[in-house]
Amino acid sequence: MMTGRKTPQPRTPPMWARSPTVLFGAVILAAMTWASVSARDLGGEGLADACTSCHGLGGRSHGYIPSIAGVEKTVLLRQLKAFRLQPTQPTQATIMNRIARAYTDSELEALADYFSAAPRQ
Repeated sequence: MMTGRKTPQPRTPPMWARSPTVLFGAVILAAMTWASVSARDLGGEGLADACTSCHGLGGRSHGYIPSIAGVEKTVLLRQLKAFRLQPTQPTQATIMNRIARAYTDSELEALADYFSAAPRQ
């Protein structure tokens, strides 16, 4: 016997939720936004973590790669910006020109501040 009540129908998800491509794009965009905010908020010390594998902890290298701890800020900043402007050459031994391109001017300045304030060996 029918009582006149309708059986509840499942709700249809919004259009964006039905498209895996749109949903994936939204997740990637959110992750990129979070990552860029995090990089800005790291400061010199946080950004310097990426330099330790070659230049050593605190910029004090124990190998053939130069130590950058205690080098004057203007020298470091000038060199980092010069690396960023260099074209990549297949015969170059350094990868600094490719690395430096990933940083903004303010991030390079934060790195120069951090390493120039670090004590030399």
